[in-house]
Amino acid sequence: MKLRICKISLKNFKTFEDITIHPNANFNIIIGENSAGKSTIFEAIHLWEKCYQTYILSSRKGFYKVKKSTNRYVNYQDLDFLRITKDEDLFYNPRHPALGKCSEITISLTNSDNEAQIWNLGFKITCPSSIENAFFRVQPTDEREFTNFANDFCGTGRYLDEAIFIYQTRPVSGVHQFEPYYNEAQIKKKIQKGYSHEVLNRPDYIGG
Repeated sequence: MKLRICKISLKNFKTFEDITIHPNANFNIIIGENSAGKSTIFEAIHLWEKCYQTYILSSRKGFYKVKKSTNRYVNYQDLDFLRITKDEDLFYNPRHPALGKCSEITISLTNSDNEAQIWNLGFKITCPSSIENAFFRVQPTDEREFTNFANDFCGTGRYLDEAIFIYQTRPVSGVHQFEPYYNEAQIKKKIQKGYSHEVLNRPDYIGG
């Protein structure tokens, strides 16, 4: 069985309210202006992979059974690949009328040897209201899809953690398109107020 991603769907995720992408079977290039959402697509795939790994049983042959009253979790501090400064930044609209503080990421996989086989593996990622910047609750949108995928994929003698791999390269630091100038006093004030993430990438400040 040879898997490939045939569809990516995002709801209430960062810059996207609702978007569906159908990747080419062979090769894909994403082109766009700054802040158009290019990196956000890769962040969504990476976050989906974190959720997917969280749901795999220790046997690597099945997924946890999750009822509506239970969840799995991903720790906020483990998501350093996400360009967010607080958990609410994960959502296009934290007051979304249908989803609220919840994003949905669905990766649809197909078997390149038999493209009639498609598994829509989606996760709901929810921010807790009782505590900030600690973790996200994760729950599958349709547990039957995961069960069917586990049966089909593991039936070929493979393990679930072999289904998808994320390889990421990124620059040492990023610079905003219109990054403002800060003098030394403004930088110190930002750091004192807990906004060091806004000034730490500036090479012209060395201080103690």
